[in-house]
This record gives sequence, C-alpha cells and structure tokens, in this order.
Amino acid sequence: MFRSRTNCLDGDQYLCAQTGRELDNKTILVGVSPNTGNQFILSGLLRSDWVTANQMAPRISSRYVSDMRMASQQELEVLHAARDMGALAEKFEDIASRGHGWMWSGDTIHYATETAWVKSLSHGGVAGHHKEERYIVPLVKDL
Repeated sequence: MFRSRTNCLDGDQYLCAQTGRELDNKTILVGVSPNTGNQFILSGLLRSDWVTANQMAPRISSRYVSDMRMASQQELEVLHAARDMGALAEKFEDIASRGHGWMWSGDTIHYATETAWVKSLSHGGVAGHHKEERYIVPLVKDL
C-alpha cells in the first residue's frame, strides 16, 4: 500500500543551536518537537515492523534512557532536516546509502488501520506503508 502525501511542515524551523550534539548519555539532541514544544533526543534506532516497534518502544531502556517512543510524523520531519548535523550524520549515513531509508512514524493512518506513516531519509518523501514491513524505527524522548 502506497499513498503519496506532501510534507506537512518545514522541519528546519524546529532545529536548535545544539542540534546534532551528542549528550553525556550517548543520546543525540534533535531539536524541538512540533508536537510537545519540548526539545527531544534520538535515543536509539532499531529495524522492525510497526506493530512490534510500537509495543517494544516504551519498554526499551538503556543504562541512561527509559520510556522511549516512536517519533511522530512531524518529529520525523525535524529528524530529516537534522540528518546531516553533528552526531546525527554518523547515525544516518549508512542508512541513507541503502536505498530510501524508510523510517516508521508512530502515527497511524486513520482511514487505513493496517498502514502507518513512513518518511524517507534519503529523499524526504512521506507515504503510508503496510505495518508488516520492516523499516528503521527512530526511538525518541522529550527532554
């Protein structure tokens, strides 16, 4: 299932002076979440189908970070805008070189329950894909 969609916001406006900086706990500052208005961090990446990732994300914790979640569609816009900045560039360089680099959003599509939003790390496009596909899952957390 594929449904093309235009980008909903300009992620650049949510970047901050320290975007891409690796913090002491090995997370990376992304910018300001359009959803919460708080700064948010990238705390990890995994490759999974949507259902598994949605169930696992809040349960995953590391030595330093707990209560992670899947990034929203709008936060993926910010992450895409920041992908070449600081420590984020190292995280995403390999992913982008392997094709579209689709990333799952935690947001589902209200009219199609078996699909959720994805964003391409390489070209920035947004689409709805079937939840059984395995893609990159950015795990984020508000500061």
